[in-house]
Formats: sequence, structure tokens, C-alpha cells
Amino acid sequence: MKMNKSTVRGVRRRGISTVIGMIIFISVLFTAVVPMYVNMNQADMVYAQREAEVKRLDEQRSREELLVYSYPTGKDRPHELTIEVFNRGAEEVSIVRIWFNEKYRSLERTLKPFENVVLGSYDVNPTDPGIVDVSCTTDRGNVFVNQGGSLYFVGGFWDIDALLVNVLISYNQNAIIEYTLYMKLQAKDDWIQIEKAKIIHKGGESIKSFDVTAYGSPNTFRCVAKVGSTVILDSTAEMHWPSGSNVVWILP
Repeated sequence: MKMNKSTVRGVRRRGISTVIGMIIFISVLFTAVVPMYVNMNQADMVYAQREAEVKRLDEQRSREELLVYSYPTGKDRPHELTIEVFNRGAEEVSIVRIWFNEKYRSLERTLKPFENVVLGSYDVNPTDPGIVDVSCTTDRGNVFVNQGGSLYFVGGFWDIDALLVNVLISYNQNAIIEYTLYMKLQAKDDWIQIEKAKIIHKGGESIKSFDVTAYGSPNTFRCVAKVGSTVILDSTAEMHWPSGSNVVWILP
């Protein structure tokens, strides 16, 4: 079959059109689809990074351990409370607010692990009679309340829910530890047993807390801790509430 010139031109045009169409398709693919695919991958990476960051912050938040103490500043400043904090965790803790009931004071104070600081004395302007609840907020969003509970202001004097003695034990083995808590009899300069307890200790450090509200303050307490017949702690601590904290620590 013999093709005329017009037929040849038509075939050539169709061939050229196909090539041009393919070029246009590839151009659209590279200018629209590929960038979209790249953007989707970048979005996935950003999401994964943010998810990892949120997880890291949650883990740090869960490791925060802050002990808050509040006590009257002094008889000559009856409306003021002194705020003391102890970071007993392994993370640095940044305190951003101190709450007194529904009101707060802003601050920026970072505590290193196992650091104890006095944040200051604050005029809380209590009503008489009135209740003051103290707590601290960290920059990670945790809220830690005052050890011992609410403070009560009645007749110009402060009172509190509980007086506590915390005993810290550091013992590397699993064991049953027997605690005996004594109170000093000032008149006889002797010790009287007031509490006994046993706990299952799983190595490392542990804390046993005793409520000594019934015994009052000021007072001196002594704790003897044993594993079997072996004494692993024999230490004392003085409590001076309301001239000091309502919580004292007996340490190794």
C-alpha cells in the first residue's frame, strides 16, 4: 500500500503528539505529585518527631518528685508562710508557681536532683479563722501539695493537719526492715518507744513515714531500723513546728 504525503504527515503528527503528551504528563508528575509525596513524607517525619518529644516530656514529667513544706515564718510576722522544697527525684525540676488557695505567685526556680531550697517567705493574708492550702506547679504541669495537708489560721496562730517523721533507708539488699520510733523525754533525758512497723524493702532506697501529730511539737525523735538483729540505722531528728517544718527527716 502506497502512502501519500498527507497520510505521512498525519502519522508524524500523531507521533509527535504522543511524545508531547508524555512530556506534559511527566512534567505534571514532577511538579505536582512528587512534591506532594515529599511533603507527605516530611509531615510524617514532623509528626513522628513531635510524638517522640511528647513521649519524652511525659517520661520526664512522671519522674518529677517534689516535696513541699510550708510553715509560719515567725511570731513577729504572723501572716507569712515560709515555703521550702526538696527535689528527691533524678530530674531537674523548675517551679513556676506557688499556690495559696486560689491565688498564686509566679517565680522561676530550678532545683537540681536532691537539692533542698527555701523559696522565700510570703504574706498570704489569711482570714481568721481560715484555711490555706499550699502547692507548687512545675513547668511540666505537675502540681505538688504541701506535706502534712492544709494549714489553719485561728486566733492569730497557725495549726496543721499532721506532724510527720520520714525515715530514709538506703540498703542494697531485699529484706524485711523493722522500724522502732522513739520520742525523747526531756525531763528524764531518756527515750520512750512510741511506734513500731515492718516493711518489705526491695533494695536501694525506701521511705517510711510516721504520723506523730499526737505527740506534739517541739520534740525530738529517734528511729532504730534493723534487718534481723543487725542495726542498719540509728539516727535522730528535731521538730520545731510552728517555728519550722511540720515534717522532719531521719537520714542514714
